Amino acid sequence: MNKKYRISKTTALVTVRLPLAVNEILERRAKNHKGGVSGYARDRLTYDLTRKHHKRNGSK
Repeated sequence: MNKKYRISKTTALVTVRLPLAVNEILERRAKNHKGGVSGYARDRLTYDLTRKHHKRNGSK
């Protein structure tokens, strides 16, 4: 599967399921991050997905 496609797909899936509060925290953190919201959130979420931390946020 295309890597870029896979990342965007997982990001879309996770961001839809994440609670609004988590999204706000991500956006707030992203302001301090060079890549902006999209780059920071994508890195965070893909890392969380690979490390299985995302289960703490209620998505499986």
